[in-house]
Amino acid sequence: MADTDRSGPAERCVEYLCVNNAGDALILVTTDGNYRNFRLYVGSLGAEMREVTVFDAERMRDGGTTWIFTAEGTFFAPSPLRPPEWGLGSDGSCVWPTADLVGDTWGLPTADTFRPPLPLPNPESFKLVDRAVYVDVGSATDDRILIERAQTALAPAHRDNA
Repeated sequence: MADTDRSGPAERCVEYLCVNNAGDALILVTTDGNYRNFRLYVGSLGAEMREVTVFDAERMRDGGTTWIFTAEGTFFAPSPLRPPEWGLGSDGSCVWPTADLVGDTWGLPTADTFRPPLPLPNPESFKLVDRAVYVDVGSATDDRILIERAQTALAPAHRDNA
């Protein structure tokens, strides 16, 4: 997975890999390491994930509280060192989608193009998962993202019926 910028390709790193409580939805967040160039993908295990347009992102200096503002709502990841004492994310889980906007969070004017269409789906908790249990089986050449559990991806493709 690579992005190209003025200085050439930048290797992308997994910042967050989360699964919802039902286990049927995944969120993958990648960055090129500068904490400003986030990419967010949503999908399910074994299916190609789709990229959601990211407008902006903010990371606090409290150990990592992060808001990623997108065309479909805000992805909220609490600091693992200091999760909120109540409300969304107080159990340490990430939340998607929230209705927080750049303007709501920082008191700045928010362009209408940065507002997700309402109503948003109900916010859902997503637990961070061990990346070693999952594998990206997408292609680096076409930027496809396909996440599977490692056991499934590494299993033999054909099984004998005998």
